[in-house]
Amino acid sequence: MNALHAGIVIKSKLLSSKELNESIHGRIYPIIGVPGTEYPFILYCRTGVSPDGSKDYVSEQDDTTVVVSIISDRYEETIELADLVQSVLQIGQTSIEGIEISEIRLTGFDEEFQDDAFIQNLIFNIEFEN
Repeated sequence: MNALHAGIVIKSKLLSSKELNESIHGRIYPIIGVPGTEYPFILYCRTGVSPDGSKDYVSEQDDTTVVVSIISDRYEETIELADLVQSVLQIGQTSIEGIEISEIRLTGFDEEFQDDAFIQNLIFNIEFEN
């Protein structure tokens, strides 16, 4: 099930952007950040998987939801980075680290303020080919 590798796909794709890495210095973490991490940084978390099973219980494609959160102490910075993250991640059919992807697309977003930080949450759907 390729959907279990959603984090590998997200992190690899984000790290491939030179412009993004100049801002976040590689600070991309699964689920939670490292205590004391400097702003800005990015978190990603798989929040759902919907296997597309056949009559033989073999999934040919998995739809996976991943939330990518951009966190900073400056609101404007979160907006700029969210735009960049969206442009880096929204892609069509490709292979990333040997994992076949039909599409990654933005399906929603929200924002919040927590622990003295601004957070932009981008929700992506990833369609994996199995």
